[in-house]
Amino acid sequence: MSIIQRYGWTFNLTEAQLLMQQVASEYGWHKNSQGYWVMPNGAVVNATIIVPYGWTDWMEDADLIAQNLSKIGIEASTVFPTYSEYWTDVSEGEFSMALMWGWTGPLPATWFQYYVYTYGTAPIGSWAWADLERFTGPAATEATQAINAIFSTNPYNLTAVMPYYDELETVFFNYTPVVPLLLGAYWYEYSTTYWAGWPNETTGTIFPPANWAAPYEGYVLVHLYPKGVSVTTTTPKPITVTYTTATTTTTTTTATATTTTTAVSTTTVTSVTTVVSSTLSTLTTTVTKLVTSTTYLAIAVVVTAIVVGLIVWAVMRR
Repeated sequence: MSIIQRYGWTFNLTEAQLLMQQVASEYGWHKNSQGYWVMPNGAVVNATIIVPYGWTDWMEDADLIAQNLSKIGIEASTVFPTYSEYWTDVSEGEFSMALMWGWTGPLPATWFQYYVYTYGTAPIGSWAWADLERFTGPAATEATQAINAIFSTNPYNLTAVMPYYDELETVFFNYTPVVPLLLGAYWYEYSTTYWAGWPNETTGTIFPPANWAAPYEGYVLVHLYPKGVSVTTTTPKPITVTYTTATTTTTTTTATATTTTTAVSTTTVTSVTTVVSSTLSTLTTTVTKLVTSTTYLAIAVVVTAIVVGLIVWAVMRR
């Protein structure tokens, strides 16, 4: 049985009401005349959902969630502040519920890190960039660190990394630091007037990309080419580049995406080196000549000034 089959969520209003009843019995809650749960200190169990004003689809989602929460005895309301106010409240942990985008990335670990990565969190009232819900979960943090360690040495070792993903999913299903709501659309526009190679459903590259978020914008750029130009792409291969200094010869191997052969690449590097050396040599010669010319000009100016001064002195003596 998978983690999702064992702990996964389903929408079941009756079961949710029964769970709330169990919680109420455990903590001594009772319902008021409006049907909301009230704690022993007289406070009504409530939740305020914040969404930036103008994000109309999210605003409607928040209203629907509030309506569903009211059906299980939680007095829920929605507030739609400006984006700057919203982001300040979320970053500083000054909220009870908030709708927010999901963290993007090429690996599932990226998504999990944003919600449990305690290195990016901060106490309520201070700014945080991760773990915005201030979730305290040592097991999740340890699993995330283990995944990072595996990725840093062998990112393709799925056998080693999958047990830690199971741990993260178990924590999320049981403690619910965040609730995935729906699939978000990555909206983007592009023009083929001058450039081709944009990612879409036919190019075979990543689709759809979050072209405003790393590392996707770089991935998009390296696949673009001028419209009307025929290109041939190849799988990146390590190439050996040899460069010589005055006393030693060093060989460096680096991964480079190229559509040419290694020999051509090496020649290109050599050519670039030659051009740079030639340019530096020309620049040095030009600067030397300029300095020399400037020196001669300065001497000439000084001599002229002395001669003119002597002539003026002689005239004034008369």
